[in-house]
Amino acid sequence: QQMNRQQQGPSEEDTKKMDERRFKDMKKGLSQFSSGAKMMKRNIAKIKIANSKCGVGMPEELENALTQTDSLVAKINAAKTADELDEIISDVQDVGSVMQDWGPRMGDLSRLCQMLKQADRDAKQFDRSVKRIENQVKANKKVDLSELLAEYKTAVSAQKEVLAQAKELAKTDADSALSKIEDDFYGNMDNLGNLQMQIDTIVNISKGIKDITRELNNFTSQIKSLTKKKIDTADMQELLSALKSQVEEIKTLIKDKADAEELASKIEWAVDTREVLQDALQEYDMIKTTPHIKVCIRH
Repeated sequence: QQMNRQQQGPSEEDTKKMDERRFKDMKKGLSQFSSGAKMMKRNIAKIKIANSKCGVGMPEELENALTQTDSLVAKINAAKTADELDEIISDVQDVGSVMQDWGPRMGDLSRLCQMLKQADRDAKQFDRSVKRIENQVKANKKVDLSELLAEYKTAVSAQKEVLAQAKELAKTDADSALSKIEDDFYGNMDNLGNLQMQIDTIVNISKGIKDITRELNNFTSQIKSLTKKKIDTADMQELLSALKSQVEEIKTLIKDKADAEELASKIEWAVDTREVLQDALQEYDMIKTTPHIKVCIRH
């Protein structure tokens, strides 16, 4: 008789107990989904408010998933049997998967928001730089900087266009927007900085030619003084001669409206020679106060 009961399978009472146990286990597991969904919705609401101020939209996939959570939680709470929970388990898994995927990535949305704000500030700085450089170029009669200015303006326009594209992408595709702002916008900032520094370098050196000439005269008189004291100045005279040649070369390049990059290279060369000569004179306390020529060079 016992053998017959085993062959017939679990009794109705045993089946009922198993169903009740399965129902409790499922309910316990799904309660984690309910609390997780509640927390996620609360966090997303805060992020959504902050991100809306800088035009970053919430991912549609996540929005759709969160929309389903209320009805799923209601069904979980209302369920009386394991079979009822079985009917919604697939939807719960799908929604849970989306939440798990996006949870760690919410920081990227906040980072995108901050980067767009910073890029806006940088774009405003571009406009101020363009006005400043335009005034410099207009005031500088010694060098024709119109081509460099046009190149700078084109680069600024390109940066602004990239920013506009990133803002548009931010509404629906945060990943692409982040790549656009990191790689295409900030990845190209060095090019803009190089152009600006080239212009600044040429403007500064053009203004400083008179100071350089005065400084050369100072060096000449200092070396003469040392020579009278029977000090060997052969190396200093050689450096001074080289520096004079370099300065004349720079003057010629400015006069001929030479390529800005070539001019910057020659200036750097002259600055190095000047420093070596100053160091040599410094050993004999010959350097008092000499004009400082502001030179900006970007490697």
